[in-house]
Amino acid sequence: MEDLNVFSAVAAAIAAFVFGALWYSPLTFLPMWIKAAELEDHKPPPQVFGISFVMTIVSALVLAALLGPSPSLADALTTSLLLGAGLVMASMGINYQFADRGTRLWLIDGGFQIGRFMVMGVVLALL
Repeated sequence: MEDLNVFSAVAAAIAAFVFGALWYSPLTFLPMWIKAAELEDHKPPPQVFGISFVMTIVSALVLAALLGPSPSLADALTTSLLLGAGLVMASMGINYQFADRGTRLWLIDGGFQIGRFMVMGVVLALL
């Protein structure tokens, strides 16, 4: 843990946060997400973004700790894919089934989780 590069983890969190803004933008998945979530409109309060960023930093720090100080790009991508799909998206799938949330919503949200972990993995491998 003493080899944890906090700067790289924060940079990875920022990159993942930007990825999320693009993923859930009106030009990409936001309209489908609103429909799949059965919402009429979606305007989250400002604190949602702050809390989400703090949680993203936590995720980036954990990923950085798991990858170690100098991961190869291949190792970072493989680990990120396994975490995003095999742990996060699969776990979300359990909750979504019990909450009777649709498959489309799970695919949008789960796809985001895979993508954000992959983005963080790339940043951690390159910095």
